[in-house]
Amino acid sequence: MAFKDLPLHKRQGVYAVYGFCRVVDDAIDEDEDLQTLYTFASAIDQLSQMDETQPILYALSDTVQRFSIPLQPFKDMIVGQEMDIVFDGIEDEAALLKYSYHVASSVGLMLLPILASEHHEQITPSAIELGYAMQITNILRDVGEDYHQKSRIYLPKDELNDDVMQAIQTKKVNEAFIQVWERLAGLAETFYDNAIQDLKYYDDDALVSITQAIVYYRGILNAVREANYDCLSQRCRVKHFITLQNQVKQLVSQAKRERAIG
Repeated sequence: MAFKDLPLHKRQGVYAVYGFCRVVDDAIDEDEDLQTLYTFASAIDQLSQMDETQPILYALSDTVQRFSIPLQPFKDMIVGQEMDIVFDGIEDEAALLKYSYHVASSVGLMLLPILASEHHEQITPSAIELGYAMQITNILRDVGEDYHQKSRIYLPKDELNDDVMQAIQTKKVNEAFIQVWERLAGLAETFYDNAIQDLKYYDDDALVSITQAIVYYRGILNAVREANYDCLSQRCRVKHFITLQNQVKQLVSQAKRERAIG
């Protein structure tokens, strides 16, 4: 939704990256298909040899060459999927950020040369933090779904006292769960704030799209709050798009002013 208004060549590049990530992610999360994962992993260093018979990889090859995207983030993303194969929980905040880097920040680094062609190296740290923010948001939105449908908990183990576990298992929000949820939400919001500080470095034709991505995704956190933190029995969805779009306009204007000032 956020990237649909990019210029055609950039939109196609984003979609090519998304296609790769979607197939690799679904291979593990949906199908437990290791063969597809390893097929795509082995293709990363051979992208220039792809042809029309391999449409996703062929499109990705064109995108990587067109925008000079480094290959390491694709390899890091594969590592993230491998982490899900042998998933045994997340020990602490450091482990949470490591996991989030591999499954989310890596994607941001793939997209960065498309969206910030002149300054992508300069804003690599905030792009990594935006990946942290978005993945933590995913985790906080999907606590109940992950546990009851996939038997997984992505909240750090050192946060999971008996009261928190009782809330997750019974799908009944309690104060202990809210406290853990809000602490992690605050961490994500700090990362969102850092990413917003660097909006002025994105290409002008990508500025609205990246700002929408940040504002809409951050809006998921407020959607959970509006549902009284019940991310245990339902998936909370973003509403109030007019309000969010006004936030986008304000942030875009602010970024343009900061860019003009230099």
